[in-house]
Amino acid sequence: MEELKDTVSAAGHRSQVWIGLYSHVDWKWSDGFNQSGDEYRNWNDHQPNYNEANQFCVGMTRQGTWFDYYCHVKPTFVCYNDSAAGGFEFVRVNTRKTWSEAQKHCREHFTDLATVRNDDENEEIKSLISRGNWAWIGLYRDSQIYWSDGSHFSFSSWSPGVNSPDSMEVGCGVADLNKGGKWRLISCEVRKPFVCYSMEQRGWCFQ
Repeated sequence: MEELKDTVSAAGHRSQVWIGLYSHVDWKWSDGFNQSGDEYRNWNDHQPNYNEANQFCVGMTRQGTWFDYYCHVKPTFVCYNDSAAGGFEFVRVNTRKTWSEAQKHCREHFTDLATVRNDDENEEIKSLISRGNWAWIGLYRDSQIYWSDGSHFSFSSWSPGVNSPDSMEVGCGVADLNKGGKWRLISCEVRKPFVCYSMEQRGWCFQ
């Protein structure tokens, strides 16, 4: 990070530059549902916002709108039972668990965390959590984060601000030199200067 900041600063640049980071934005249902209705969403305003690049699980408010949030938080959650006739029976569980713990509980005692396919099902779940704060549902996003050269993703330096993955299939990484070089994901179609590196020359270059 220090070498990247030095390279860009030496070129007299102080704003955002592309780095080789990218992430697929792939929302999935816990039960693997991918038929008609699998793309139904009821996001709250300005959601999902992928705050701190660390919000991969989805909750529903008592107003019935959705938001992405930190998977380790422990609210209540909604499971479903899938009948032989193909109908869903939703069940709110008042025990507080992380998203993964809630998924495990639903799979052990019911069918899975709630899959929401249309407005009617969303309203049904909303009625179950109307007396509470919010609850986990079964939607989540894979934490697919990669480097352009295929390097293993381990070190990170995310900005504490929000990202906006809602309409993107892939988010691409910028280092913001006005914020200490911290990273954000933005639309890959934006034109920005960028930083390359060369293994042969053992150095970085700013373009």
